[in-house]
Amino acid sequence: MKPQLSKNTLLSFFSGQASPLQKKLIDEWLKETKNKELFYEWMEEWEREHPQFLPNTDEALSTYLFKIETAFPQYQKLISSESPKLKSRKFQWLGYAASVTILLSLIFFLAKDTFTHETYRTAFGEVRKLDLPDGSTVTLNANSILRIPRFGFGKTS
Repeated sequence: MKPQLSKNTLLSFFSGQASPLQKKLIDEWLKETKNKELFYEWMEEWEREHPQFLPNTDEALSTYLFKIETAFPQYQKLISSESPKLKSRKFQWLGYAASVTILLSLIFFLAKDTFTHETYRTAFGEVRKLDLPDGSTVTLNANSILRIPRFGFGKTS
């Protein structure tokens, strides 16, 4: 009979406080495939409660800027007291506008035929009679497509 493992035993193992006997018990417990999922679930829970590294980005940035100021005094004018994040926010709206413009241009380029032409279709076995805007009549046979300009048809084309 294999003993059941408690969650507290695994949590002490994750923190490095398990005894050799507990480690051996965990190894034998993990030989069963159904226990591996529970092991990783509890490990993730422990890692969320005990983060291993929390960076201090503000301190790192100030240290970096100080090193640059002392190593390269000739570039002192280029380094301002403003954070790089604040500098980038000044022109953030410009990036948004460029993104929207590119997106709209791409949509128009890919769908320009939909906007500039009108398409008439027939399915298999279907015959359709159409009266076009210029006064002519067209009969489409089965499985046919007719594309005509949406604007200026009959006047310029």
